[in-house]
Amino acid sequence: GAGDNISLAQMVYWIVISITTVGYGDFAPRTLLSRMVTSVFIVIGVAYVFWVQFQFQEAYLRNREGSGTYRPTHKGEQHVVVLLCLRGRANQFASMVGGFLDEIHHSAHKNWPNVVFLSPRQWDQDGKHGHSFYDFLRERGFPKAVRNRVWFIVGEISSKKELSRAGVGSSALT
Repeated sequence: GAGDNISLAQMVYWIVISITTVGYGDFAPRTLLSRMVTSVFIVIGVAYVFWVQFQFQEAYLRNREGSGTYRPTHKGEQHVVVLLCLRGRANQFASMVGGFLDEIHHSAHKNWPNVVFLSPRQWDQDGKHGHSFYDFLRERGFPKAVRNRVWFIVGEISSKKELSRAGVGSSALT
């Protein structure tokens, strides 16, 4: 039988078309070797797509939890900055933070402000990996609409630079 007589560029083209699920049908590998190589590259390509998506999600969460800067998502949005003055872990204030968010984002209120928490410590300092501030919000049952309006920034509350990252100068209430 006829083998697969194609160039490397044609093979890469076909793999990209297959990974993106477009699949024009203009080529299909025929030999066992080309099918095996294609299968390996498709698995690697799909894994890479998921890895890139995961990296973007991690960067987004890192920006919103700890290392980022508050930036309103829409022009003219109001926000409130809550300064957490604490010793120990920030998550020791979970009940207070949850109650505050319950009240400020209550369905009876209109025009919810964004909420920025500025804390000298990460939310979870007890060594449990994967239990973040946003995990707490999810576990408390806050809907995505509320979770997207809340930031948790780690920084010293006595530092002008850190206060600026939290948007204290433009906040409706601090």
